[in-house]
Amino acid sequence: MTESDLKSLALLAQLRGREIEDMEVSLARKEQLGQRYRKNIDTLTRLSQARAPETVADPVLSMNLGQYKGVLLTVMQEQKRDLALHEMDMAADRQVLFAAYRKNQGIHEVLDSEAARHRKAREDREQKRTDEVAGQRWNRGKM
Repeated sequence: MTESDLKSLALLAQLRGREIEDMEVSLARKEQLGQRYRKNIDTLTRLSQARAPETVADPVLSMNLGQYKGVLLTVMQEQKRDLALHEMDMAADRQVLFAAYRKNQGIHEVLDSEAARHRKAREDREQKRTDEVAGQRWNRGKM
C-alpha cells in the first residue's frame, strides 16, 4: 500500500468516524423523543386514573367526564403506538450504527497495520543509511 493509499484510508476512517458521530447524535435525539413519549403516557395514565367525585349530580358533567376519559385513553393508545413504532425505528438505527462501528473498526485495524508496516520500512531504510554512513567512515579511518 502506497503512502497516498494510506492517506486515503486515513481520510476514509475520519469520514466514517464523523458519520458514526452523526448517527450517535441522531440516536440520542431519538432517545429523548422516546423519553417524551414515555412521560406523556405516564401523565395520561395518571390523568385517566384520577378519581372523579363519587356523586356527579349533573348528568351533562358526568357525560363530559366520561368523554374526557375516553379521549385520554384514545390519546394514550396513540402515544403507545407511536412509542412502539419509534422504538422499532431506534432498534433499526442501532443495528445500522453497530454495523458502522464494525466497519470503522475494520478500517482502523487495516490502517494501523499498514501504518506500522510503513513505519517499520522507514526505520529499516534509516538504519540502512546509518549503517552505510558508519561503514564509509570506518573505511576512511582505515585508510
